[in-house]
Amino acid sequence: MPLRFLLALCLFAPLAASAQIIVPPPRPVPVPQRPVEMAALEIDGRIADQVAEVSVTQTLFNPNDRPVETEFLFPIPPGAAVQDLVLVANGQELTGEVLPKDEARRRYEEIVRRMIDPALMEYAGYGLYRTSVFPVPARGESVVHFRYTEVSPREGDRVTFSYPFGLARQQESVEQLRISLTLSDGVGAVYSPSHEVEIDRERRRTRVTFEADDVRLRRDFRLIYEPEEDGPVSATVLSHWPEGAEDGYFLLLASPEIPDTQTEALPKTVVFVIDRSGSMAGKKIEQARDALAFVLNNLDDDDLFNIVAYDDRVEVFEPELQHYSPDSRDAALDFVDGLRPGGSTNIDGALGEALDLIPEDGNPAYVLFLTDGLPTAGETGEGAIARNAERANEGDARIFSFGVGYDVNARLLERLATSSGGTTEYVRPEDDLEASVAGLYNRLTSPVLSDLAIDFDGTRINRAYPRDLPDMFEGQQLVWAGRYTRGGDVTVRLSGRAGDDDRTMTFRADLAEEGDRTRTDFIEPLWASRRVAALLEQIDLDGQNEELVDELVALSTQYGILTPYTSFLAEEDAVFASRDDLLMRGSRNLEMMDQTSGAAGVGQRALRSQIASAPQAEAEAVAYDAEGRARSVETVQKVGNRAFYRRGDLWVDANLLDAGPDEAMEVEQFSDRYFTLARRLTPEQMVYLTFHEDVLIDFDGTAVLIRAVES
Repeated sequence: MPLRFLLALCLFAPLAASAQIIVPPPRPVPVPQRPVEMAALEIDGRIADQVAEVSVTQTLFNPNDRPVETEFLFPIPPGAAVQDLVLVANGQELTGEVLPKDEARRRYEEIVRRMIDPALMEYAGYGLYRTSVFPVPARGESVVHFRYTEVSPREGDRVTFSYPFGLARQQESVEQLRISLTLSDGVGAVYSPSHEVEIDRERRRTRVTFEADDVRLRRDFRLIYEPEEDGPVSATVLSHWPEGAEDGYFLLLASPEIPDTQTEALPKTVVFVIDRSGSMAGKKIEQARDALAFVLNNLDDDDLFNIVAYDDRVEVFEPELQHYSPDSRDAALDFVDGLRPGGSTNIDGALGEALDLIPEDGNPAYVLFLTDGLPTAGETGEGAIARNAERANEGDARIFSFGVGYDVNARLLERLATSSGGTTEYVRPEDDLEASVAGLYNRLTSPVLSDLAIDFDGTRINRAYPRDLPDMFEGQQLVWAGRYTRGGDVTVRLSGRAGDDDRTMTFRADLAEEGDRTRTDFIEPLWASRRVAALLEQIDLDGQNEELVDELVALSTQYGILTPYTSFLAEEDAVFASRDDLLMRGSRNLEMMDQTSGAAGVGQRALRSQIASAPQAEAEAVAYDAEGRARSVETVQKVGNRAFYRRGDLWVDANLLDAGPDEAMEVEQFSDRYFTLARRLTPEQMVYLTFHEDVLIDFDGTAVLIRAVES
């Protein structure tokens, strides 16, 4: 875990005294000042094995009318070894000192008391590197550069690299954030529990990047990675078992081997089903032609393909699948150029024709199905169309649906994708259809393993998501979250097909047991988000019942997941209502799912897909309306892996919604008792001490009421 750069304290530079004044004037009353802000942050690092060489550039802005002197603190986590630290501020190299752990804690507590601000408490268990003080000019900027080398902590083969944002997390936003990390040597699983990073893989190099403008720094940056394993797939399992929970939570990461040289991808079958009904006239049909041309120009020599175009009639490019070649591609492009919109929409007939083309040869097969309207010709019943497609799909093709505009039956598209292990993308009127199709197809170009299956020997797993495992593609990574019933040593078996060959790999995993202290509690809210998406899908396809609604409301309350159906939890005091009232409101809101088309029909299902596939749980509470539009809320906070709800001037832990503050142990913020409590907490629990208002918290079964001190 790397060095932390933290703006910890702001002091005001004294004004120069006038030589004409013999008797000093009375000391002026201090004028309230605003803290120095982080305007921009850029982190660039190279990591080999555990050794990280990191270069950091921070731009600091002083919003005050006078210079401000600023002291910088560098928290150093236990187990990290920092070397060769060099810091340059305003062109001047500064020196600092490393404080031992006990002295560092005393220093943290001293600053927290002085600033009357609990924000630093999260880092109170860390070591500390302290630098000298330097000024930031009035209403101006200072650029600070520093570089260091660190040996990051390792647990087994797993290495964790992290970078905390410190008090910058108190800001509304930072104008620019740029993170670029290059991992050399062979790297297998790579995962960030904090940020949705881009991962670019090559054989001997993996580049991890994150870029955002006007971004809120809600979580410190973390990256977890393992070395590459021998074999077709590198895989690892992270786990967490919360105190008092019935099951543990796991996160399996698996990525295909990256070959030393360019290898041939598995041959695949691609059938493009394109809507040419009258509603596709104009820009839609032009973008559809361009999207299909992109796919045709990016097929491989051993691929099979065909095109099915439909309005009320169904037309096939060729009666049989075509082997890709320059000649077959050119003929297909001519067919595409001749597509003209008109007529109604025979979805059932088009899908039946396309699925009948799929061979039962075991190779990956994909149907890219595009429509912009409701079925109006042939079979028009939503359920019948879905059942017909499922029966016709004897070749086990994955259907990837593209809903263009708002006039589609979004629930039908979800049924088609869900039954085949595919996905649905919604292309809103302002979106680019070609870009959406190209983005998906680029992920499908190099299949490595199909028909994936994962088994755990030594424990039982349940409610693992995604429920239908996708095919594995070169350069991509599977993220699979679920629950397990017994911790300890288990054997994990991952199997699949590579063309005509069956492939199996096995590896050992040590699953956390109840009471184990791990830094992987992020798995629990991630799993909860995916479980919520699965419940919404089940309710959408099969209808609601009391058990499903009860679980949906309970998970949403526990983890602050404010879907369009549970956004009422953001209303102050709503979450403290009776269970029957919560169920009634949730059930009533779920009736919105009856809208299968229009902005609401599409928005609800697009949001559900977003929740189901998100690589991390949301860092802050956000409420969504029926069209999937987000709004921030002031009455719900996500802190650590818990949700907190406002009740008057008190924040209440979701674990204590039925409790009252009178039953809790009361602790005054910044008192000796407060710091004594802090010293007993785990690193994961320390974050719950950073509230600026009264808060009721559950610490391992004990309710603690922390009374805030006014600043």
